[in-house]
Amino acid sequence: MKDLFNVKLRLLTATLLSIGLLHASPGFANGVDTPATQASVNTGTTLYNGISTDYGASFVGIPYAAAPVDALRWQPPQPAVIGSEFDATVAGAACPQIASPYGVGSENEDCLSLNVYKPKPRQGKNAQQKLPVVVWMHGGSLTSGVSSLYDPVKLVKRNLVVVTINYRLGALGYLSHPALAAETEAGNSGNYGLMDQQAALRWVRDNIAAFGGDPDNVTLSGQSAGGYSVLANLVSPASAGLFHKAIVQSGVYTLEEPTQQQWEVAGSALAVAMGCEDQSAECLRNLEVATILENQGSIATQYPIVVDGATIPQQITNAISTGEFHHMPVMNGSTSDEFSLYVAALNELVGNPVTEENYLQSIIGAGIPEVIAPLAQAEYPVSDYASPGLALTALGTDAAFACNAQAMSFWLAAFVPTYAYEFADPDPAPLLPPISFPYGAYHGSDVQYIMQTPNSLIAEKSKPQKALEHQMLSYWASFARHGNPNVNLAPYWFRFKTSLPVMQSLKPWLAYPTLNFHQKHHCEFWYGFAES
Repeated sequence: MKDLFNVKLRLLTATLLSIGLLHASPGFANGVDTPATQASVNTGTTLYNGISTDYGASFVGIPYAAAPVDALRWQPPQPAVIGSEFDATVAGAACPQIASPYGVGSENEDCLSLNVYKPKPRQGKNAQQKLPVVVWMHGGSLTSGVSSLYDPVKLVKRNLVVVTINYRLGALGYLSHPALAAETEAGNSGNYGLMDQQAALRWVRDNIAAFGGDPDNVTLSGQSAGGYSVLANLVSPASAGLFHKAIVQSGVYTLEEPTQQQWEVAGSALAVAMGCEDQSAECLRNLEVATILENQGSIATQYPIVVDGATIPQQITNAISTGEFHHMPVMNGSTSDEFSLYVAALNELVGNPVTEENYLQSIIGAGIPEVIAPLAQAEYPVSDYASPGLALTALGTDAAFACNAQAMSFWLAAFVPTYAYEFADPDPAPLLPPISFPYGAYHGSDVQYIMQTPNSLIAEKSKPQKALEHQMLSYWASFARHGNPNVNLAPYWFRFKTSLPVMQSLKPWLAYPTLNFHQKHHCEFWYGFAES
């Protein structure tokens, strides 16, 4: 099974995933519906003063680790010193990232904060019962994104406690370097952003009960690079016991993580580019944040999770396909037109639309190896689609996401209860300007159905879309509560099994099981290029 699905196509992952979290501007989500009064929670060590909302209360900008500055830069996260009282009414800063049309610029390293959103207290016999907890990790290629973009009011209204987190990004979050490795007992470097996520989960374990959450019923969820981070935490020994269910939305499924030693070569080259010819940790820690951000792209377009033998002991796909991960129920899925954002951002919106004449070159430009590109062109002829852009969208969606998501579901289902889905709303609220063909269910379009995001406010959802939103929220809430998405009166969602790979199709008005995902997305074609 492993060999069959280990597809070796490496598309422009960094570009794709940064597109997946274009919604990156600060200060959107404080969880505040209307101006309201103060709400307070006492954890026993700190009194957190937040804001009372129409649905409950929000507590934002809570430090879960000390600011990773000076001597703590490129160190595992250390405990935060907060004091006896904390003002949790202002969202924390985004972690350092380059300003772009797709992200928020920030040079503030004091960014390791989280936000807690809780519903109103319940009445009656269940008033003291702790609620399921959902921890959300944003996407953005591990180089951009911020938690304050996601207002989880829709989930909170389903009687869930929701936590959204920031974590270190780019070189500051994922640099490996020999000088940094020499400082640690295990000799590892890199994966600092992943360690931040684990520190946030430990904060949840230790404090969430005071906010009404159940520390023994935590679902870790994320989209795009956030979904990839969920998979990494499933594999990491340091995440053991910190969460109990997992939701992966359009994650990265076949990325080959470099070894720490391989990535240290890139880290050493980056040190030289930034002026640290002596390769010392002291020089690296004295660099201005702006210098790091300006130079990190000169060495690599993405800063990956690495196999360091400690935080990540082996390739993520190897671990999952052989059952060497934390066993728990998993929900895993993708959207039906993931790649349309890529075609828009790198073709349509920059004056280079896909045409019949440049179709083959556009396939290669999308990251398909030249030896495979002509075969892919024949598999996805322009004549089968309404436009060349739609043809490339279908090709890229299948190669980069759909078939790899299905492969991950096969691996997971061999060991744990797995629920697979495809989000297929043909007309969600847009994220980018109009192009010559419909975006369809683009990468990240499913998020607006479970979270309030900036683009979800662009247009009122239609009645069928509202029905889909209600259905999805019911599924997500039930999964967080029970590890099973099925609820009363909902279309039944069958488990994905290796012998019966059924997916749940999520469309306006209708959610239903389907067995034709494999054929629809040409997966037999793409699996044919698997490594043997």
